[in-house]
Amino acid sequence: MSRKILIAVSDYPNNESHVSLMYVHTRNKKYFAEGLDIVVLNFSAKMDYTIEGIEVKAPQKNLIKEGDYDILICHAPNLRNHYKFLILNKHKFSKIIFFFHGREILDTGKVYPKPYKYKQKKFLNSIFSKCYDILKIKLWRNYFINERNISDFVFVSNSLYEEFLEHMKVRKNDLKGQVNVISNNVGEIFEIEKYETNAVKKYDFITIRNYLDGSNYGVDIVNNLAKANSDLKFLILGKGDFFLYNTKPTNVIWLEGNFPHENLLEYINSSKCGLMPTRRDTQGVMTCELLTFGIPVITSNIAICKEVFSGFENVAFIENDDKSINLEPILKKLSLQYSPIKQEKYYSKNTVSKEIELIKMRLEEALDE
Repeated sequence: MSRKILIAVSDYPNNESHVSLMYVHTRNKKYFAEGLDIVVLNFSAKMDYTIEGIEVKAPQKNLIKEGDYDILICHAPNLRNHYKFLILNKHKFSKIIFFFHGREILDTGKVYPKPYKYKQKKFLNSIFSKCYDILKIKLWRNYFINERNISDFVFVSNSLYEEFLEHMKVRKNDLKGQVNVISNNVGEIFEIEKYETNAVKKYDFITIRNYLDGSNYGVDIVNNLAKANSDLKFLILGKGDFFLYNTKPTNVIWLEGNFPHENLLEYINSSKCGLMPTRRDTQGVMTCELLTFGIPVITSNIAICKEVFSGFENVAFIENDDKSINLEPILKKLSLQYSPIKQEKYYSKNTVSKEIELIKMRLEEALDE
């Protein structure tokens, strides 16, 4: 038995500042450090490469042979890549672990907010999206139930698990108890480093969104709050076309780009508070990282945020639809609630370590078969 693990993803970070699915790479580094023999299959890669010691392969014909790998891990499985790959190769793995992060298992037209006008699809594209959601749910539902004996299902929050049951029309008994709720871990630097309360603060609020154009990320909410709080200074980090279609207030500084974790710390320490509203999320890893680092954060008063950020003292919740909120008193109250003791809820020892336990258990079971 090989004891090797293949991790299949639709995209992956590389050595050229591409940071897509960084949350997968973050946990993979922990797997690697733990001695797990992992290889990443990046469906978007054009060639093989290595990043921080982890081998990443591009899809090729006859890449997977019988006995090459024992366990397959699929992150955010989609039809175009993962489903096709599974149909052709599922018999080559003893165990399969599915990690669900959001829209890949949901009826997106029902639960995701309406896109910004400049991102709205043409009518035919909209019809295609609806048909795709129907097909996606039907095919995956059948697959998950048929292959449940060799599969594990990992959800990043209880809220996502409950939505999965609703949208997939699956009963809890259908999955034979192979369900785990394990949140994404924060980046290691947010565990090690600590928010510098005494650092010079250039900004009152910082918002970090790799992709500004998703309406679920609420950059328009931040923009409206900046207009209503003209005496406060806002920093927005991220890429997108949002400010090509929306007027940016003079008290907003926008730095375009995707920033590695190490480069974010300077901006976070230069800010008094994180401002991370969201209309729709399944965990909100960046917000978890800010809170773990120690900076106070204002986020949205929605159920998923209440679940994921419970236990943190340095967080406040606001209504997304209230465009005239005075943020200054909230900011002052949060500054008084600062605690020098870091919250460890999303440390790797409480998150990714549970994944490693699951993987090792499945490896042992496979060896015994």
